[in-house]
Amino acid sequence: MRDRTLMVVVAGAAAVVLLFGLLFWWRAQMPRPAPAPPTPPAPVANRAPVPAPPAQPAVVTKAAPVPAAVPAPAAAKTEAPQAAAPDDPRDPAWEFTEADIATAGRGAKVDLGDYQVAVGQEFSFEVGLTAPPLANLMLIMTYDPELLEVLPDSAKAQGNAFRRGIEFYADPKTGRMALISAGLPGQKNMLAAEGAVVASVRLRARKAGETRIGFIDRGISLTNARLEDEPCEVTGGRIVVK
Repeated sequence: MRDRTLMVVVAGAAAVVLLFGLLFWWRAQMPRPAPAPPTPPAPVANRAPVPAPPAQPAVVTKAAPVPAAVPAPAAAKTEAPQAAAPDDPRDPAWEFTEADIATAGRGAKVDLGDYQVAVGQEFSFEVGLTAPPLANLMLIMTYDPELLEVLPDSAKAQGNAFRRGIEFYADPKTGRMALISAGLPGQKNMLAAEGAVVASVRLRARKAGETRIGFIDRGISLTNARLEDEPCEVTGGRIVVK
């Protein structure tokens, strides 16, 4: 009896398992319904609309500027050389000519003249010259400062022989006077002279006596067109004060 009951229970359990297995198989064979669309969210009352994002500005690509044409440089102006002024050292007139060179070396003469004056008298002491065109003239003379006084700022060039004037110095302590032509070395600073007075200076006789204006050793320098020393003769220079 117990065995029969056990068999009934086992058979019932097997039937239940079989029944559930058939049920699961049947449901698996059934078509599945399509999923329902999502439900949209309910509108929120009094909510401001979300503004759309601002449109991005269009990017404009600029073309590279075209460089302007560079003008060709203007041609340099060629100016004609200007003629030198008459007193400009570049003027050819300041150069010695072939004729000047030909007369160089013929000798020169300096004439100081002779004078007879009274005590206290002022007089013009003049220097005469005979010479070809010169580049330089320098005369260093001696005088007696006890008998003669050199008036300051009284020396001056005479005539047109000195083309650039003169320089003059006097020293009563040593009793010397210096007459020098002005101008650039090597140029024709003096024109030819033929016994003309070329310079003068004012003197005053201080006391009676007799004196002579002479030259120191190598106190005469005349440079000719060959840039050599021109031979020179000296005359005059005697002064008598009564």
